[in-house]
Amino acid sequence: MPELQSKKAQAEGLVAYLETRKGDLAAALPKHLGIDRMMRVYLTMFRKNPKLLTCDAASVYGSLLTAAQLGIEVGIANEGWLVPFYNKKRKCNEAQLIVGYGGLVNLARRSGQIAGVWANCVYKDEKHEYQAGTDPIIVHVPSPTPKRDEDLVAVYAVAEFKDGSKQAEWMWKWEIDQIRDRSRSSNDGPWVTHYAQMARKCPIRRLAKMLPASPDFVSLHTAVALDEAAESGKPQPFEFIEAEIEGPVGTEEVVTDER
Repeated sequence: MPELQSKKAQAEGLVAYLETRKGDLAAALPKHLGIDRMMRVYLTMFRKNPKLLTCDAASVYGSLLTAAQLGIEVGIANEGWLVPFYNKKRKCNEAQLIVGYGGLVNLARRSGQIAGVWANCVYKDEKHEYQAGTDPIIVHVPSPTPKRDEDLVAVYAVAEFKDGSKQAEWMWKWEIDQIRDRSRSSNDGPWVTHYAQMARKCPIRRLAKMLPASPDFVSLHTAVALDEAAESGKPQPFEFIEAEIEGPVGTEEVVTDER
């Protein structure tokens, strides 16, 4: 009973803290995202993943604030997730922002320089052709029947610019799985629950790195850097004041494979 009461107190403390920072989150959100709706989304996300309620409040707030500044709707349409990790050094759980396929696609479209961007999974028994070199070719005829994650062969992404030019990236399944295996969320997080979406994100992330370092792509480049930091176990550079919080909200271990 005391343990249950402690967890309930942790959850209530985190929710109460976020309520006090509601104004800051509202100011960071783009005009098309209302704070009341997003607060409901956050609470739904916590209910679906109670481990987030054991996380250090500053890390949860920092992740949500960063997502708001980027215009990423965490917990919605594969735009992004908050994933709890155990910080061995601080001896507490911390939430980190994992940007999803949908988040990167939307950020690319908002740049104003890209007419369209998409990624597709290629599965066994689907007609496909890939040719690299000076005249690259990608041919893919998707099958209408449902596919299993284990039948994945490759993933490709295409970005079409407003001048009509295109940039494409092709990745084989073994390349995708290498990225997954290096990720801190490989066994507990979106790589488990949303494998195909995470796989589609990989070539999009490569495409993003080839885009110019211009103001139009700042948000996209920032999202890619944050995402790679979270998956590799590096601290995300949240822009918020942590000193207001006295100690972690929770200390229950969630993920111990710190890398």
